[in-house]
Amino acid sequence: MNIFNRLSFSEGQGLPAADLEMILVNLYFLIKLTLRKKRRGNLVGKEKRCFGLSYKNTFITVSDDSNVKTALVPVPRNGKPTMASIEYELIKNNPYKYTQEDVQFISYLIRNKIDTSGQLDELREQFFAKPKACFRASPLVKKYGWGIHYDHDGKVALYEIESALYRQFLQSDDVKKLKGMRSKRA
Repeated sequence: MNIFNRLSFSEGQGLPAADLEMILVNLYFLIKLTLRKKRRGNLVGKEKRCFGLSYKNTFITVSDDSNVKTALVPVPRNGKPTMASIEYELIKNNPYKYTQEDVQFISYLIRNKIDTSGQLDELREQFFAKPKACFRASPLVKKYGWGIHYDHDGKVALYEIESALYRQFLQSDDVKKLKGMRSKRA
């Protein structure tokens, strides 16, 4: 039932408090739903939000606020692999084999020690039910000094900040360049 169909305005009559309250509640939920869609990237440009976005022919540079001059290899902490160390191993040992989504999902399985003998498609669907940040927010570009290149199929490879190939990507006009996200606000 639509609240606006029940309203009737007469000259000099005010809006009943109960109806006004219902209008405000409906307006609140409408705004909340709109904001949720915006957060998911349904209503805003995909360049601003990178959830569910796989780049093609793009190079993600090291973050501006990173003070790393040479690339560092992420190491496990307290004997447990970090997301950065898992992502590093997957991408470095398999350049241009996996997409961003593949790396994120495999990293999740490894980090949480999930048995993959079950329904892999169902697990993947559940994992991507919530939006995931793209590699612009990865610690590899924010803390460790690695650039990430997406080829024309969206498959990724890592390049050290000090390497000639990294500089070559920066100077190339054929590759779209995006900066890694900052660790701190400006």
